[in-house]
Amino acid sequence: MDFLITIVVIIIILVIIMKLLENKQNNLYAKYNIHVTGQGFKHLGGHPYIKANQDVSIWVQNTNVVLITNKDRFEIPINNILDIQIQNNEQLTNRVTLTRLATLGVFALATPKTETTNNQYLYLKYLEKNIEIECIFKADPIFSHAGEILSTVNRLKLENA
Repeated sequence: MDFLITIVVIIIILVIIMKLLENKQNNLYAKYNIHVTGQGFKHLGGHPYIKANQDVSIWVQNTNVVLITNKDRFEIPINNILDIQIQNNEQLTNRVTLTRLATLGVFALATPKTETTNNQYLYLKYLEKNIEIECIFKADPIFSHAGEILSTVNRLKLENA
């Protein structure tokens, strides 16, 4: 019987702790006007100031998409975002990139692209100082919330138009 009471007390304590953490997160979201956050992104390339394979968190605020690394924070105004998509391996590898063309020339079109796992990628294209920047982020399937980020950015773009 004591064991059962101990388990019930532990469960109650865990529920209280989870509620406190949820309230703290909601306060943080309200303070910084955050709609959604995504953890577990890996920058594959494209951003001029983020190294390849660096871990990135993405916040969507009222007027900005914020890319956060362990050292830096980059804000992209929602109105500067030209395109945002979620792509899988096939969609991503079918995209003939400038890097691929520069490396392989016309053979880029004929070179087979092999990929066996089915990952999810967030493709982000935005305007910075009148230059189009295209970034690719590999999304963690559990913690990235890539679909929610995509929907929120599209909704904010419509609301701010």
